[in-house]
Amino acid sequence: MKTKKTHILGLILVLLTVLSTKSLQAASTDFVGEIVYEISYEDGIDAQILEVLPQQSTLLVKKKQTYSYTISPLGNQGMIYDHSKEASYALVDFFSTKLAIKKQKEHLLKDRATFKIKDFKLENERKKILGYTCQKVKVTVFIPKLNQDIEFTAFFTTELGNNEWINQADPIYYMVNGTLLEYEIQMGTVFMSLKAKEITPKKLNDNLFKIPKTHTIVSPEEAEKLLKKQ
Repeated sequence: MKTKKTHILGLILVLLTVLSTKSLQAASTDFVGEIVYEISYEDGIDAQILEVLPQQSTLLVKKKQTYSYTISPLGNQGMIYDHSKEASYALVDFFSTKLAIKKQKEHLLKDRATFKIKDFKLENERKKILGYTCQKVKVTVFIPKLNQDIEFTAFFTTELGNNEWINQADPIYYMVNGTLLEYEIQMGTVFMSLKAKEITPKKLNDNLFKIPKTHTIVSPEEAEKLLKKQ
């Protein structure tokens, strides 16, 4: 059971790493609001793992601070990103353990370096997603853990704002200058797709972007040691 829990936690932490990069999206037009993504998984995933994986991801954007989170039977997992400090905090709630795993710029760049971009191609194909014009991009990445190249496809828009740091920390899409509204990612050995299903401008309380008092701030190294004990 401990091995199963550890594997599931590993999947969630990888998911948070990828979703956190979508948090780098304070638009140049000062978009403030919420983007909700529907998550789908490839066939063949172990049923016990699939039933505890999140089915959607929500991104809150307010100027240069963002908060993305998922909800699953294991608890709420989230990521706060503060661009002014170039730091992210993964909010982990796993079997009663509540941590805020802090990553500085060097950690974010290290996450990106774990993937090796073999090919990056902007396609001419475009389509509308929720009323926004999106352009297609294909990225071929060598994934060390799988020892193979994987091609990822995404659609992004510049109509929500276009900052050079939008996807800077994204291990796959860091060269995309626009908001990803449909994209594929690899979560451990699991291939998954996310597609925006709601984009809602709305006022957001500043407290949403603060570290909850219930969570202990730790480094990635400290978190790994603590979670291995679970």
